[in-house]
Amino acid sequence: MIMGSARRSLAHDATLNIRAMLSPDPLMGDDGYPLLFAAGESAGGVNPLVDRQHPHDLVMELSASYAGRLGPNSSVFVYAGLPGEPAFGPRAFMHRLSAMDSPEAPISHQWFDSTHITLGVVTAGIVHDSWKVEASRFRGREPDEDRYDIETGDLDSTSARLSWNPTENLSLQGSWADIRSPEAIEPKHNERR
Repeated sequence: MIMGSARRSLAHDATLNIRAMLSPDPLMGDDGYPLLFAAGESAGGVNPLVDRQHPHDLVMELSASYAGRLGPNSSVFVYAGLPGEPAFGPRAFMHRLSAMDSPEAPISHQWFDSTHITLGVVTAGIVHDSWKVEASRFRGREPDEDRYDIETGDLDSTSARLSWNPTENLSLQGSWADIRSPEAIEPKHNERR
C-alpha cells in the first residue's frame, strides 16, 4: 500500500489534514491472493473465498479532516472521506501503523475489523483531555467488485465511538453501529454491532 498525507496549520490553532491511500490489490484479479485460513469474503461477489484474501479497491482512502482547539485540553474535529473510515471499533488493518511493514492482510481481517473501507463517511467529534467522543454517518455497503472505481451512495448507516487513553501507550474504546446492507451477497440483511 502507498499512503500519503499532508498537514497544514491554520489560524486560531486549527489544523487541516489530507490523506490518500492506494493499494495494488486489484492487479491480482478477482480471486485475490493466497492466505492460509483466511475466510469471510467472496470472489466476484458470488463464491465465498477460503484460504484466499479478496482484493481491496485501488483507492482505499481519500479524506480530509479539520480540527480546531476549544481550549488548552479540548478540541473539535470533522472528518470526511470518499472512501474513508467511520467511527466504529478499532481502525481497519490497513489504516493501523502496525500494518506499515505488512505486505498482506491479517487472516482475521474479515472477522475482527469492525468495518471495511466505507465509500462515503462524515464524522464529527470532540476531544477533552484523554477522552474522545465521535459519531459518523456513512454508507454501510462494502465496495462492489469493480476495484478501480470510487462508488457513491446514501449515507444510510450510523455509528458512535467513545475512546479513552489512560496512558500514552494504552487506548480503550467502546462503539456501536447500525449498518444498512453491509454484505453484497446478502443485500437485505442489516446489522447492529
